[in-house]
Amino acid sequence: HHSMSASLAPVKRRAPAKGASAALTRKKVTLERILGTTTTRNAAFCVHPKSEYVAYVAGCVVVIYNLKKNVQTRFFKGTKAISFVCFNSTGKYLAAGETGKQPGVLVWDTDTGAQVAELKGHKFGLACGAFAPNSKYLVTVGVQHDATVMVWDWKAGAIVAANRVSSEVHAISFSEDGSYFVTVGVRHVRFWYMDSINHSSSSTSSTQPSSTSPTHHHNMLSGSSDHAMSGASDGASSSSSSSSMKASVIEGKSALLQAHKDEIFVDVQCGVGEGAAYVFSITSSG
Repeated sequence: HHSMSASLAPVKRRAPAKGASAALTRKKVTLERILGTTTTRNAAFCVHPKSEYVAYVAGCVVVIYNLKKNVQTRFFKGTKAISFVCFNSTGKYLAAGETGKQPGVLVWDTDTGAQVAELKGHKFGLACGAFAPNSKYLVTVGVQHDATVMVWDWKAGAIVAANRVSSEVHAISFSEDGSYFVTVGVRHVRFWYMDSINHSSSSTSSTQPSSTSPTHHHNMLSGSSDHAMSGASDGASSSSSSSSMKASVIEGKSALLQAHKDEIFVDVQCGVGEGAAYVFSITSSG
């Protein structure tokens, strides 16, 4: 018993050498690797369209991962937990949606590593999102409690169209020509038509993100030696709140599910090339 009491006795720590504290504060601490992931949905994982990189979610961080080299190359940080990630058609831009109340939609430039937009419009968390093929528009869908689909002219920080969606949505995909997109979820497959948007509404934007010089000039995907975490300070632009915008109503039409009307659809992909007339979806039951 005596030895146990001795082992629990507090240990007197030596005082640090003079000047040691100052030296420690001058050293830069960088994130080298993230262990684990919070990617439990397809929307929280995406593949770069032009290279061997993928993006996935780990808490409030988006991890960029090189499949060929089996290494994490860069990290992008949100202020809240991230729920979805998506690249645009060229891979130049990466968007991520946050969870919780008043979530932001963050967009980074993958050439500079700079955050170029922060869009505020949803009241609750984001479920999924997708860039239009021409990258002008970004569509985001809120969680069921948010119940909103929004079409952003994201560079202008403006919501050009929106509508209510009462279902729990899991995934979204744009058609190859950008004329429509499809959302799927719990007993839900719906086609939304971009030609229903009154494009003149985009000219009513009263908020424009300020342009700033990026603080990082390396390529985001290849990363850099210090694996710096990029966040709002990396060439961040002003956040955009579109509560005062006058957005059009985007029209949608539900698919005829027939025997699949009670299915849970977990992902969707619009066809390309010869298959452009088709939409492919998968259910939780396989």
